[in-house]
Formats: sequence, structure tokens, C-alpha cells
Amino acid sequence: MPSGHRVANQASCLLAPPIWYGVSPHHTFRPGTLTVESETFQRYVRDICVSAGEWGIDHVLLLNGRYLAQDPELEIVVRELRTEHDLDAFHVPLFRVFEDAAEEHRRTAVSFHAA
Repeated sequence: MPSGHRVANQASCLLAPPIWYGVSPHHTFRPGTLTVESETFQRYVRDICVSAGEWGIDHVLLLNGRYLAQDPELEIVVRELRTEHDLDAFHVPLFRVFEDAAEEHRRTAVSFHAA
């Protein structure tokens, strides 16, 4: 069982699938990069959370694994979920959870991006 599923089972929470596309215009110089507009991403994430709220979900944790790329958008979504939809929402940048390991990795010759 993947670790995310183990954590969800232990915490008795719903684990939603990841959102694979995000705001990535800074990488479009690389062939194959797909990106969406900031507003599109925000609406999509917000709509998923609001829909979950309609089914009784009261607490939402948005875990951002895209380093800093989606942080501003997710902060806006969290604010809207709290103020306009009465959801207890939080945003956690994944690199903050593993900040010590990331800092150690940055000192190596291996690229930090996607590592």
C-alpha cells in the first residue's frame, strides 16, 4: 500500500487523487511541458474542494508537491474556501515538510528539481 494511503487510513481521512497539471509557464521552454492558467487551476482546485464540502467534508488539506510553483494559487484557494465556503482549509508546501532533506540535497551535484 502506498504511503499516502497508509496515512489516510491511520488518520481516517479521504485521500483524493493528485492534480497532475498545474501552472507551469516557467517550464514551457522544455518540450512537452503542459500548463494551465492560474485562474483555471484555482477554479479547478476550489471546485473539487467545494464539491467535497457538499458531501460532508469539513477539513481540507492541500499538499503541494510542485515546490513553489502553485503556492500563490493555493493560498488564494484556501482563503476563498475559508471565507466563502466555510471550509477549514490549509495549504502545506511539501518541500516544507522535508525542508531539512531538501537543503541537504541542494548541496549535492544532483539537480533538486524532480529529484
